[in-house]
Amino acid sequence: MHGLFLAELRRSWALSRRYPGEMVTMLVSLVLVFLMLFWGVRYVAGPGPGALGDRLDGLIVGYFLWSVAALGLNGVGWAVQGEAAMGTLEQLFLSPFGPARVFLARVAADLVVQLGVLLTVLGSILIITGRTLALSPGVVPVMVTVVLAAWGLGFALGGLALRLKRIPSLLQLSQYGLLFLVTTPWEDWGDTGRWVGAVAPLAPGAGLLRGMMARGEPLEMAGFAIAALNGLAWLGLGLFLFHLAERHVRRGGGLAGY
Repeated sequence: MHGLFLAELRRSWALSRRYPGEMVTMLVSLVLVFLMLFWGVRYVAGPGPGALGDRLDGLIVGYFLWSVAALGLNGVGWAVQGEAAMGTLEQLFLSPFGPARVFLARVAADLVVQLGVLLTVLGSILIITGRTLALSPGVVPVMVTVVLAAWGLGFALGGLALRLKRIPSLLQLSQYGLLFLVTTPWEDWGDTGRWVGAVAPLAPGAGLLRGMMARGEPLEMAGFAIAALNGLAWLGLGLFLFHLAERHVRRGGGLAGY
């Protein structure tokens, strides 16, 4: 698995060097989308520097999480359709690793390569808004729980791509649902909101990161345990659904339909 990850890392790095315009376009588009969101929220909140308060910091954290998680959410689905378009999808099914391991290594490698762009987006947003975020070592493991849940959803969408052949509209629509999950302050919605926030994918980790990065709160171990279980559960569910779709395709000869 280590060798597979290194191979996918070299692949992702080579593609980013060959097509640097895509990286620049992603950076600019992410910053522009946040500016439109920021200006809209600022208009609704009214004039004054303190109109948004620490909610702006929470919005920045949520948007950064969305940009990170969106890579994993759509990575598997687009990878399935991309391999099918190039005629190499069947080779992945015949590889000793299997498609699930290949796609898992690929989304991890893509995240490593594109992390610099995402951090540049976050830095640009902080400069534009004049805000600062509290960073601590505890942010990293909580971020991992969010990424794991996003990968789980991505594998579920990848399973649908195997079964339905083409789902570009669904992949694009899923990004808006993801944005809702990571930016909604479930912890402020009472007992029902806290329960939903513990079960919904990405929500527990996103809530912890809002408190840690926007309000400087310490890492709560009980909350981290819930976030870790949430991330692992959704990753396991996504891999299970992808495995079911993979088995269906193998039995029914569905690869020939691509």
